[in-house]
Amino acid sequence: EHAITCYTKATQYQPKWEVGFTLLGKIYSSNDDLVKAIEAYKKAISLNPDSAETHYNMGNGLADIGKLDEAIEAYQKALSIDPNYADAYQSMAAVLQMQGELKDAIKFYKKALSLNPELAETYNNLGVSLEAHGELSAAKTSYKKALAIKPNFVAAFCNLGRVQLNLGAFKASIKTFERALKIEPNHYDAYHGLGLSNFSYGNFKESIKIYKEALKIEHTDGLAWNNIIFPLQLLNHNETSFTDHLNSIETPKNSKHARISKSILNYQFNMGGEFDENSLKAALHVLAGAKKSVTKNPKIITSNTIIKPNLPKKITALVHFGRSGTGLLHSLFDNHPELSTLPSIYFSEFFDPKSWEQLIAGGWEHVIDHFIKTYKVLFDSSDSSPIATLNSGQIHNIGSKEGLTTVGEHRNDTLTLDEIVFRKELRKLMDCYSKLDALTFFKLIHVAYETTLYGSFNKKHLFYHIHNPSPRAQLNFLLLNNSTNWLVMVREPIQSCESWLRLDFQKGDYLSISTKIVQMLFEIDKVSFRKENSIGVRLEDLKEQPQKTISSLCDWLGIDETESLFKMTMQGKKWWGDPISQDHLIDGMHPFGKSSINRKVGSIFSEHDRFILDTLFYPFTARFGYVEANTAQFKTNLKTIKKKFNGMFDFEKTIAHRKKISKEQFMKSGGYLYLRSKLTERWNTLNKDLTYQHMLEPLKIC
Repeated sequence: EHAITCYTKATQYQPKWEVGFTLLGKIYSSNDDLVKAIEAYKKAISLNPDSAETHYNMGNGLADIGKLDEAIEAYQKALSIDPNYADAYQSMAAVLQMQGELKDAIKFYKKALSLNPELAETYNNLGVSLEAHGELSAAKTSYKKALAIKPNFVAAFCNLGRVQLNLGAFKASIKTFERALKIEPNHYDAYHGLGLSNFSYGNFKESIKIYKEALKIEHTDGLAWNNIIFPLQLLNHNETSFTDHLNSIETPKNSKHARISKSILNYQFNMGGEFDENSLKAALHVLAGAKKSVTKNPKIITSNTIIKPNLPKKITALVHFGRSGTGLLHSLFDNHPELSTLPSIYFSEFFDPKSWEQLIAGGWEHVIDHFIKTYKVLFDSSDSSPIATLNSGQIHNIGSKEGLTTVGEHRNDTLTLDEIVFRKELRKLMDCYSKLDALTFFKLIHVAYETTLYGSFNKKHLFYHIHNPSPRAQLNFLLLNNSTNWLVMVREPIQSCESWLRLDFQKGDYLSISTKIVQMLFEIDKVSFRKENSIGVRLEDLKEQPQKTISSLCDWLGIDETESLFKMTMQGKKWWGDPISQDHLIDGMHPFGKSSINRKVGSIFSEHDRFILDTLFYPFTARFGYVEANTAQFKTNLKTIKKKFNGMFDFEKTIAHRKKISKEQFMKSGGYLYLRSKLTERWNTLNKDLTYQHMLEPLKIC
C-alpha cells in the first residue's frame, strides 16, 4: 500500500513517467487489484506504445480478469514489437489453451521453447495441451523433458502419472505418483492419482488406504470422497462391511462435512437396492444440519416495517439422462412470462453445502462479494473463471462452451448482466431478511437477476437447470425444497449413451465410460425421483411433435403456452445451440432438427454390446415406448446376457487394443470389475422382479 502511494505521487509529479505507471501496474497486479493494474498499463502504453513488456503485462492482467480475446490482442502487440519474446508466446499459448484452441496453443508453446529450451513450466504446459488434444505419447515426452530440467517438479510428475494411467501403464503411473509424494508428501493431486492408479491396476485395498490417507490430511477433499466409492464397492464384504470401512475413515470429531460425506457414500452404495430409501432418509437426516446453515443480518429487522418480496414458491428442476437435450429444453423455457430461469448450467453445484459455506464465509456483508466473484460468468459470459462441477471439478470458459458468447440474430452478442445494478438490487432484497439459507438466497438471486434485466419481478415459478449435480448438491437441494418438480429429459438409451460417451471413448477414458453407463442404468428408478411430481420427457417427442409435447408440458407445469416456447433463446436473445454437439452444424441451431434422434447407433457399441445393454434397459425402453413390450423374449434375453458378463464388451476390446493392455490385465482393472458389479446388481433386480420398481413416469402427450 505504501509503494502504491509513493508511485502514485511520483506519477503525479512526473505524469509522463512511463516506467512509473508500469511499476504501479505490477504492484496493483500483485495486490490482485487488476482493474487498476490495467488502467496503469494503459497509461504506460499511451506514453510508450512500443514497449513489448508493458503490452505483455497488460495481456496478463486482462487474462486474469477473464478478458481472453483482449489478452490475446495485447500479446500479439508485444510480439509484433519483439518477435523473440518467449514469455509472450508462452502466455499467449496459455490463454489459447483456456479457450480450447489447442492446436494454436501447442504451436505457441513450441515457439516459446524454440527461443528458450530451458523452460520447464512451458514443457509441462505443452504437455497439458497435447494431452487435451489426445496426443498422449507426445504429452508424456513433454512432461519428461520438464522433469529433466526441473527434477522436483511435482505438477509435472502428477501430469506424467495421469498420462501413464490413461495409456494403461498402471505400474509406471503408480511409481510416478509415489515419486511425487516423496517430494511433497501432502500433495492432493498425487494422492488422487496414486489412488486411481492402484484402483485401475486392481489393488483395491491399497487404493482405499491411499484415499483414507488423503482424507486424514484434508477431510473436505471432495475428489477423495468421490473416488473412494469405487474400490469400496469391489471389496469382499464377507471380510469387512461397507459400514465398517466408512467408520474406519479418520476425520476430525464433530466434522459436519465428514458426516455428510459418509452418509452420501452409503446412499450411493445402496442406490437401486432394497435399502435405497432408508439410505436416502439417513443422508437427508445428516444433511439437515446443513439446512440450518444460515447467514444472519447484523441489522435489527422489524417485521412490521419491512415488506419481504414475493418469492417463487414453485420450483422445477431439469436434469439429464445421458446426452438428452436439456440445453434445448432450457432454451425453450427461457423468456417465458411465468418462469424465472438463469442462463446455462452455472449453478449445478450451488446447493453443495460446501458451496454455500464458502459464500457465507466472512458474514452477511461479504455474501454478495463472494457470489459475484464465484459466478463472474453470470455477469459476462466471456469470462473464463472456473465454475464448480461434478466430482469437485471445475469448468473454465463455460459461457463460451455453452454458446453464450455468440447469441443474437447476428451471433455477435455476449450475455452480460450489469454487476452494479445487480449488487444494488440484491442488497435491497437481502435487507428485508434477518437471516438467509441457501434456498432463499437462490430465489433472491433470480429476483435480482430479473429486476436487473427487465426492471421488475413478478414470476411465481422458478425453472432450475440443475443438469448433472453431484449427489451432495442434489440431495441438499431436495432437502431444502422437497416439493420440487423433477423434469428429466430422456432419449433412447443406447443413442443417448453413445452421444454422452463420445469424447471419453475418443480419449480412452474407460473409468468415465463405466461410471456413465452405470449412472444411466441407475437413473431410471432413482429414489429421489419417486414422487408424483417427477416426469420424464422424451427428446424424440419434443423433436417430432413439438406442439403436442410443449402443450402437455405446459399442462404439467401449470403455465400458459406462449410463442416463446418454440424459440431457442438465452436472456431473450437467440441462442444458436450447443457448440460441442455432433449435430450443431447440421441442424443443431434449430430447435426441432432431427439429426440427433435419427443418428444410427453403433459408433461405440457393437451389436453384441447393444444386446446386453438393451436387455438391461428393457423395462425403461418398454415403458417409454422405444420398444414393443415382449416379456417372454425379455426373459430369454435376460438369461442369455448373464453368461456374457464374464467376457469383454467389444468397446472394451477396442480400448484395450489402443492402450496395448492385455486381456488378462484389463479384466483385473478396477473400471472393468466396477462395471461388472453394477451390471450384475441391475441383472439381479430384473431376475427377481422382471422390472425396476418405481421407474420414472413418462409425460402423457395429449
